[in-house]
Amino acid sequence: MDAAARRRYDRSPRVGRSDATQVTDGEDEMANSSAALKRVRQNERRAERLRPYRTRAARAVRDARDAIEDGSPEAAELVRAAQAALDQAARRNVIHANAAARRKSRLAQQLRRAATAG
Repeated sequence: MDAAARRRYDRSPRVGRSDATQVTDGEDEMANSSAALKRVRQNERRAERLRPYRTRAARAVRDARDAIEDGSPEAAELVRAAQAALDQAARRNVIHANAAARRKSRLAQQLRRAATAG
């Protein structure tokens, strides 16, 4: 909730609304059960564990696209590295398998277009 929305909300009448049920922007909500608290902890640990795979895939794709745009001779090698990183991320369910396949396909397509144009 931005500052203007917060001011509007603070001026609105709070008829029948306790402080516990005020509208929030989601950042300070609390889980209501021990199972929900555990899921929050598990999700945080999982996100931290999988973040390197997501970052590695994103960086590899970015480097491959930059190499394709620049017409670099190692573009094909970087595309292969990006495809491997996407496959690894998909195997670990960091990204969906179809999303990885789509990104790999588009990278290969860009590489082919650059090779035929240049």
